[in-house]
Amino acid sequence: MMTIGEFAQASGLTITALRFYDEKGLLEPRAVDPDTGYRQYSGGQVRRAVMIKLLREMGMPLSAVAEIVDDPDRAGELLSRFRRDLQAERARQDAAIASGLDTLAAFDRPSAVQTREAPEQHWVGAVMTVTLPLADPESGAAEYNAVFGRLVQALVDQGNPPTGEFWTTIRSGDTATSGELVLCWPVHAPADPDFAVEGLRLERGTLPARTEAYVRLTFDSPDYPQGISDAAPHPAFLDLLERIEESGVESAVIRQVGLPGEDGLPIGIDIAVTLAPR
Repeated sequence: MMTIGEFAQASGLTITALRFYDEKGLLEPRAVDPDTGYRQYSGGQVRRAVMIKLLREMGMPLSAVAEIVDDPDRAGELLSRFRRDLQAERARQDAAIASGLDTLAAFDRPSAVQTREAPEQHWVGAVMTVTLPLADPESGAAEYNAVFGRLVQALVDQGNPPTGEFWTTIRSGDTATSGELVLCWPVHAPADPDFAVEGLRLERGTLPARTEAYVRLTFDSPDYPQGISDAAPHPAFLDLLERIEESGVESAVIRQVGLPGEDGLPIGIDIAVTLAPR
């Protein structure tokens, strides 16, 4: 039998590690003195200890180490699986590093924020309850488009068709993870108080003549989020938030305004906020 110190020297594991693996049930001593609590190991346990050491140095989690040392015949299969998982994780990390570097470099570009004078704008919007954050806005595009389509048809039927491009805004809901997405059309005149669309919760209002700050993101622009990290907001949006803070606006309604191309299909968005009414 070997003392814990002798076993540590033979296996290359520290005494602290041996105690830890004992607690985890991964490498229990062959015997424990009932009076002193001293651990004793056998020479036949050194192979298991060395396997544990090698597998841990590979970065393998304890659960996977236990699988291999308890079933050595599956070592090749389990190590191959671990290696595939590790390569996939390295590829993910490499992509995250490349994307993160592109994003951080974009932080150093000149601010994309512009200002403009905007006229008074009446609007009608349909309110949808959503889960926040919107992890993938594109996943709901078909539903959003259907709501926009129903609303615009109802406005046309009433003789108050849209006079410009749609816009959306998000606001908090009743819980930390719920929110409301408002899908809006600008219209020529205030909507009638009794205007309704079956199945839709509608709101209406008027944006005053105003000074707006905005950033423009077109889908074919090198500044659009392609290549920008999904883990962070677009740098242009961060520029806009800083501009809002500098202006002293305390309660900003941030709108995403569609930009149509010559064929009527969206080519990008303006992210806009009112700085001051005129």
